[in-house]
Amino acid sequence: MRKLDEKELELVQQAISLKNIGLVELLAEIYDHYLSHLEQASPDDFNQELNTLEEKFTLKYCKKLEQDLMQISNKEIFQLTCSQIVQLFTWPKAIVTTVLLISVAAIWPSLPKNVQFILLMILLTNAAISIGRIWWHSHKKIKFFKSFYKYDGFLISKHSSSVMLQIHVPFSTFNLFVTLPKVLEIYNVVDTPYFMLVSLFFFLMWTLITISTLKAWKIISKTALI
Repeated sequence: MRKLDEKELELVQQAISLKNIGLVELLAEIYDHYLSHLEQASPDDFNQELNTLEEKFTLKYCKKLEQDLMQISNKEIFQLTCSQIVQLFTWPKAIVTTVLLISVAAIWPSLPKNVQFILLMILLTNAAISIGRIWWHSHKKIKFFKSFYKYDGFLISKHSSSVMLQIHVPFSTFNLFVTLPKVLEIYNVVDTPYFMLVSLFFFLMWTLITISTLKAWKIISKTALI
């Protein structure tokens, strides 16, 4: 086994950069695979072995690998988040969780609609801030990897992407069914007698999902690459 010289490393970096890889984990995996394969070849066989790798790791194949990694990551984060929600209802946490849920459900109907809406907006803001913090945490690490691999394309971590998506889904659902119809003057659910139930449902759902997802992120970030 030998070490590749600077010209050979540059050729590897150029070849990988043309694949438009969007996941930093996949970039690192393919880069390491290229190096470990080429380091076993003699300098005279370098171009031939590089072409062999290029025939396997086509643009289409890399995109398929990205999709598979994201599906696995989304499933992993979803299952971990569900487990964190379940833990909130296991002894002795179940006592605190139940008391808080009953208290919110009891107080919520007595609150004016504008106060309910403001509380939802506060929760939305906290969710947006959480997404921003996760993105910034990931972005700082990705900058190092982009510099290390001399990669100029857009990169994101599979786990941070899954976590941000999971937090964002309830946010988008609320905007789709409540905020957007109100802005477009199609339907204003705030003025209906159902808003109390709708707002209570979203408030409790957001709270549980956001807290559990952030716990899942904290767990996964201890072992994840980024």
